[in-house]
Amino acid sequence: MLLSKATGDESYLENFLSNLKESILREKNENRRTNPDSKEPLDTNHDPLG
Repeated sequence: MLLSKATGDESYLENFLSNLKESILREKNENRRTNPDSKEPLDTNHDPLG
């Protein structure tokens, strides 16, 4: 299990969480580009059509 592997190695867990966060953000940004009609909220209030 992941947690037992990370026991005693906090940097491993920190790196894992950091990579997971970056992966999620990258995927959200990619989905926004490929699916502009997505209900996913934008991170900014900028209206590109305005």
